[in-house]
Amino acid sequence: MKSYLKSFSLFLICFLLLFSLQNVYAICPVQLTVKKEYHFESPGTSTTVTIPEIKGIEDSKVAKEVNQLIQDSVDDYLQQVKEYDQSYNQMNDSQVKKWLIDINYQTYYADCNFISFSINSTQINASSYLQKTFLNIDLKTGKLLTVEDFIGKDYQKIIKDEVQRQAKDDEKNQQFIYFNDAIENLEITKQQPFYINKDKQVVVVFNEFDIAPGYMGMPEFIIP
Repeated sequence: MKSYLKSFSLFLICFLLLFSLQNVYAICPVQLTVKKEYHFESPGTSTTVTIPEIKGIEDSKVAKEVNQLIQDSVDDYLQQVKEYDQSYNQMNDSQVKKWLIDINYQTYYADCNFISFSINSTQINASSYLQKTFLNIDLKTGKLLTVEDFIGKDYQKIIKDEVQRQAKDDEKNQQFIYFNDAIENLEITKQQPFYINKDKQVVVVFNEFDIAPGYMGMPEFIIP
């Protein structure tokens, strides 16, 4: 009898846990999924494209707006491919290597009300170059959010002070090297690239070469 009760209790716990998990996903099914993947060769590039789309938003209008933002970001990178092709044709030199381009995406945080992700383009020739378009979206309204929405009206001072503090500490610890003039004269606008990490922290990001040598990639700073 005791063995039966123990087995039944274990079964009941597993059942309730499974039921709970199913309810979580039923309540909040929002996610980015792959809509389309393809590869093409052009005169100056060899390009791979992965296009995501958002699923699980009840408001079809908001879903359409979010997916249009995604497509616009992908199209911007595809326009660069056309520009590479034009340059390649103008050089008219078969010895010039093609650009290898990979357009994809990365999700940083998502819940029922909000999602933070980026559309990325990695471009490789003699060296590599990474670009990211960050999208932080209110899933109830479709609004594209800015750092001010998360940090408040004093976002410029808060971000600037924190970036300068962390950059100073990094250099003191000989972890990274920054362009001192760029750090001292840092300008932060509402268009400052950022994402929200899994701990719900604001992470501001700078493009390659903006504030540091290219080998450091895209410097990131968590704003507590």
